[in-house]
Amino acid sequence: TAESKLQRINEQTPCQPNASSLTDSASKGAITSYEVKLVLELCDSGSLRDALEQGAFILPDATLNYAAVLDTAADLAKACIHMHRHGVLHSDIKARNVLLRGSGGSVGRGVTAKIADFGLAVKLPPGESCINNLFQGTITHMAPEVLNDGCISKQSDVYAFGITLWELFTGGHAFKGVPKSLLGHQVINENRRPEFPPGTPVRYKQLAEWCWNKDVNI
Repeated sequence: TAESKLQRINEQTPCQPNASSLTDSASKGAITSYEVKLVLELCDSGSLRDALEQGAFILPDATLNYAAVLDTAADLAKACIHMHRHGVLHSDIKARNVLLRGSGGSVGRGVTAKIADFGLAVKLPPGESCINNLFQGTITHMAPEVLNDGCISKQSDVYAFGITLWELFTGGHAFKGVPKSLLGHQVINENRRPEFPPGTPVRYKQLAEWCWNKDVNI
């Protein structure tokens, strides 16, 4: 029913400054019994993917605004920590699902990054560490255990966060040009991951590599 769906949405939409908030919801006037209308927080600066495409993280001297990259990464990490504390798994973290909210400032100066689109979010059952048989997400950001077993967990969100760190630093699209039919095999069996360019700060690269490590217990 619409009421049960609203309850599930409210449970799976975390209230935190770096997560896009649900401001209102309704089911009155719905055409079907399960239709729900949502009013979400306005994020007036578009998506992180749009910002990357527009070169918002590039300074006038054509160098990367690394401070803005770190600020944005920190925003996303805070949102993930908050979600996981409440047992919520996003299941589709990527640059396209990060929205930016600000009041005219450039990225890194007056803009806050917020994880959005909780359409695939799930809540962990009490005492459980993962949910099996959920083959969902964006294939380029899906962890090996999701591709292989459909095992959604906090660790699979962390994996997707690591791929998003790569997107944020390079502005690129992970595994561009790799056929989807081959990508799963390469990620699972060949441990394929995106490659950072030369000159990437060591600690930033190490963080991303830690996030997407095949060993989920590392």
